[in-house]
Amino acid sequence: MSEWKESRFADLLSEPLRNGIYKKKEFHGRGAKIINMDELFAFPRMFSVPMKRVDLVGTETERFAVKENDLLFARRSLVAEGAGKCSIVLSIDELTTFESSIIRARPDKEFCSSLFYYYYFNSPQGLHKLDTIRRQVAVAGITGGDLAELYVPIPPLPEQKAIARILSSLDDKIELNRRMNETLEAMARAIFKDWFVDFGPTRAKQEGRAAYLPEQLWALFPEAIDLETGLPMGWEVSTIGEEVKVVGGSTPSTKEPDFWDGHIAWATPKDLSNLNTPVLLETARTISQKGLAKLVLGYYQPGLFYYPPERQLAILPFQRFQ
Repeated sequence: MSEWKESRFADLLSEPLRNGIYKKKEFHGRGAKIINMDELFAFPRMFSVPMKRVDLVGTETERFAVKENDLLFARRSLVAEGAGKCSIVLSIDELTTFESSIIRARPDKEFCSSLFYYYYFNSPQGLHKLDTIRRQVAVAGITGGDLAELYVPIPPLPEQKAIARILSSLDDKIELNRRMNETLEAMARAIFKDWFVDFGPTRAKQEGRAAYLPEQLWALFPEAIDLETGLPMGWEVSTIGEEVKVVGGSTPSTKEPDFWDGHIAWATPKDLSNLNTPVLLETARTISQKGLAKLVLGYYQPGLFYYPPERQLAILPFQRFQ
């Protein structure tokens, strides 16, 4: 990297930077798709997704359309880190434009890779560069003029493409895993609904329909619905408190350094609010054996459940809780 030359960002573009279009309300609801800030932040690598629409007239189509490999920057944001957020348009399926809070950059494909500069502006180095041009008034923002004057590295084009290809492959794998997880979660929800909401296996047995589960699972479900309770025969309604032990947490004194930074995980509501899945694998802080001794409730065994207010059920499975 030390051998890479630098250039003004504007000199890498096939045309000048452009702010997006502003349209009055009467032009909304029909016409071309429009990329708003919601799409910019939700889809950093932007594909064809549902969007709102605006009517373009005259030369607006030519001036404000986006093309594949365009880079889009957030011109302003309510939070400082959001200003300058960079996304890339990977594919479009029809005429698409972009709103006035977004800046469009169109790299010249003859000597630079849009994907490389997308990853650059999302790297620590690129984010630092953007931080130098952020302005904070009522909201944080950048200007096209300042963005154009940023000096950025220009590796040889083959190197740009190689770097972009590796990083893009990793992102593709991450996206594939995310979609697989969504599919598996949807399947799990469907199974739960069939078994424990609609009582599908029991109703199928009662109506004499063929088994649609493996034999060992099929045998677990009752043969009929109880007309009085509306539940499968033998099933009951109960409360969580009657079936499991529910306890609250406690905190060692934060004034005692000896209680903290040990080998025992210490879960907080913040750890739970940061979860993307209902499984807690690590905690931000740990306590010592002395800290544990001060807790009235002791510790949780692996696999027990902790139910935080207004959150999903979290499972604490790892051995540091022992």
